[in-house]
Amino acid sequence: MESFNHPFGKEACKKRLLEEYKKYGKLIVAFDYDNTIFDYHNNGGDYSCVIELLKRCARLGFELVLFTCDEDISESHRKSTIVYDMLGLAPDGELQINQSSVLPKSYKPYYNILLDDRAGLEESYEILKYVVDEIIKLN
Repeated sequence: MESFNHPFGKEACKKRLLEEYKKYGKLIVAFDYDNTIFDYHNNGGDYSCVIELLKRCARLGFELVLFTCDEDISESHRKSTIVYDMLGLAPDGELQINQSSVLPKSYKPYYNILLDDRAGLEESYEILKYVVDEIIKLN
């Protein structure tokens, strides 16, 4: 099996995120809804650890971006309402939908890390959890 040799492996990602946090005082965390924080297929998935991590991110002042591909704007709004409740956020702009404050007109939302069941959720979760734990130690 061919080894993966990339300058942004798991440890480098942790270091990079910590450096970005130190530089900007926050991180931008994008996350999917279906099968990332909600059991869309009713398979009995438990997403509570991801939800708790996102709550910790919100308390640290991170920008949260609900990254969803719903074509129906009312469905995106419904999901965002559920997410506000799930994360205990006040609906006052703490949550962005498919865009961030950085490059808001871009077709690709800017984020420092993405939590998504189709994009290595377990590894991204572990990286972000490590970074959040380290930030809390610093403060």
